[in-house]
Amino acid sequence: MKKLIQKPLIAAAALLAACIAQAQSFPTKPVRMIIPNATGGPSDLVGRVLAQKLSEAWGQSVVVDNRVGAGGNIGVDAVAKAAPDGYTILVTNSAPIVVNQFLYAKVPYDAIRDLTAISMLANSPQILLVPIASPANSLMDLIRIAKEQPGKLTFASLGSGTAPHLNGEILKMQAGVDMLHIPYRSTPQVEAALLVNEVSVFFGPTSSMQHVLAGKIKALGVTSKIRTPIAPNLPTLAESGLPDFEARSWYGLLGPAGLGGELLAKIHGDTIRVLGSADMRAKLQGIGFDMVGDTPEQFAAHIKTESARWAAVVKAAGIKAN
Repeated sequence: MKKLIQKPLIAAAALLAACIAQAQSFPTKPVRMIIPNATGGPSDLVGRVLAQKLSEAWGQSVVVDNRVGAGGNIGVDAVAKAAPDGYTILVTNSAPIVVNQFLYAKVPYDAIRDLTAISMLANSPQILLVPIASPANSLMDLIRIAKEQPGKLTFASLGSGTAPHLNGEILKMQAGVDMLHIPYRSTPQVEAALLVNEVSVFFGPTSSMQHVLAGKIKALGVTSKIRTPIAPNLPTLAESGLPDFEARSWYGLLGPAGLGGELLAKIHGDTIRVLGSADMRAKLQGIGFDMVGDTPEQFAAHIKTESARWAAVVKAAGIKAN
């Protein structure tokens, strides 16, 4: 009987030792980072800076793979179906994780069951942007114009359920206005549309402030409860006439389900270390991102909370996938 008990214990100890050894030597080959968004957008900016820093820390290439389509579902599903060996990771904004499940009749993955939360990387507010030729110079100007011309103003997004879309719907509900939703494929495309007065409104990332500072686009407000350091003179929408308006986009690092133990601890620990590096902070904070770096448990809990919040917004606005 004693020998029968010892054999499973010896096998378990050997397996644990092998897992620890694997984690300590990880990675021994290039790592693929899937970003389910187009190049040039905020998820891509965060992911590429992280990929560069992890490549330096690991001595192995972290190859960025922009796997776009179906509102991010294609890229996320590729990670959900990957082996939990650390060689396929995901950097994404919140939409494919906490919103798409309420938009699409069927999503090929369950963000809680099929993915492992590693860490929230950063978050940021959005900037309410209008063309330089727009007669609106404030939030209240925009609301007045929208009420005078119901259904005439257009607001851009990056697809159904993305942060710009949700913020546009919240603006419509809270201000009691009607605007037409027009989806684009990427942030640079929307910025180009704003430059030529092709679209009326866009809730853009803080990186879009470069066009504001250049005098090519106007900014009317910021979606966070407090002003952003990148544009301290820009009022919040809450102080501009919509006291309940608050929204921030977040960007997170995830892996396939089953990624755990020493391997998860190593990837998480290395990520937290590079997030704390002065140059990474300078690069991302310089364009309006706030660094986070929480635990897998905290990030997983946040995903559940956010899912409940956006389910209510999607239902109230009657949003459906394109």
